[in-house]
Amino acid sequence: MNEEKRQLLEEWLRDTKLRRATQYLSAVHCRRQHLRLGIPVIIFSTLVGSSVFATLNADTDEVSICLKITLGLVALTSAVLAALQTFLRFPEQAERFSVANRTYNRLEKEIEQLIAFPPSDEVLEKAVDDLRQRIDNAIDQAPPALEHVWRRVRDKPNRDLSSDKKDGITNG
Repeated sequence: MNEEKRQLLEEWLRDTKLRRATQYLSAVHCRRQHLRLGIPVIIFSTLVGSSVFATLNADTDEVSICLKITLGLVALTSAVLAALQTFLRFPEQAERFSVANRTYNRLEKEIEQLIAFPPSDEVLEKAVDDLRQRIDNAIDQAPPALEHVWRRVRDKPNRDLSSDKKDGITNG
């Protein structure tokens, strides 16, 4: 393999690692957002449900207006959060990002293998052409990474993206 082909593969490897990292971190973000909405929904719904049963047993004149308003607001907040959770579809988004992450991970390993164990020039030319088509297809199929995630990964180009566990970027 000549130096020009090696540089091309190394450039594709860097780009693939960046794309994998953004997809992974976007998936992590979506999972966290799902929990940030879901946990309060569960807590508020439980509080409202328990309070409603408690007030059914109490004399309605004894239940203060303040408690009724508070329960109403908590119930409304719970409903709004549940609606947002359904509308924003964070689990589905996270899965799409995870699929793209796995695709980029496979491409990354293949590029690393071509660099480490270069085949004959004839085989390499076909492999590179096939790889380019699959990279293009992966880019077309992947959801766009979240903008703040893309900036975060892009602005730190010198870090080793193959083992950055601190930021949640992993090889798999």
